[in-house]
Amino acid sequence: MNKDLNSIGLDKKPSDTTVVVAMSGGVDSSTVAGIMKKRRLQCNWYNTKTL
Repeated sequence: MNKDLNSIGLDKKPSDTTVVVAMSGGVDSSTVAGIMKKRRLQCNWYNTKTL
């Protein structure tokens, strides 16, 4: 993998990437949030009931 690309294919370092995750409370959104955090992406989580 190109070191200038993050794991979601954007031309940024993981530490310079912010991902917004809408959390429904289900397994899918929780899994995605965990994967993004593990890949060292800055994550902002929002509950879909508050959006």
